[in-house]
Amino acid sequence: MRDRRLVASFRLLADLVARRRSIGDIAFEFGFESESHFVRVFREAFGCTPGQARAIGAVAGDPRRRIAVAEPDYAGWFRRLAAIDR
Repeated sequence: MRDRRLVASFRLLADLVARRRSIGDIAFEFGFESESHFVRVFREAFGCTPGQARAIGAVAGDPRRRIAVAEPDYAGWFRRLAAIDR
């Protein structure tokens, strides 16, 4: 259950439309008790902070910079996201 909440929060953080929402607001929406707890669990799951995930979404949304998302560091995150979502 927690993995699904983390994946959903990753998707929301990477969504350019949701950029105005704070990380704490997103953490509470997905049932985490505090922003610091969310950041810690998120980093353990994905190897990056929620702020970095938001930056990944910004890079992925810019067609001129899509190549950056294909770098090996990001490949593992996307494989994990795909595996949890099944």
